Amino acid sequence: MALIQNHEQPLNLANMIEQRFANLGDLELPEIPKEPIRTISTFEE
Repeated sequence: MALIQNHEQPLNLANMIEQRFANLGDLELPEIPKEPIRTISTFEE
């Protein structure tokens, strides 16, 4: 049963994700430009 299996090494989520997408090769996401912080609405008249 999967819930009671003991792993010799603890699972590492980052490594699991890297292994999942390793066959895609080097994939670089475009940099998203940052926007300035908006002013806070005070809801006053």
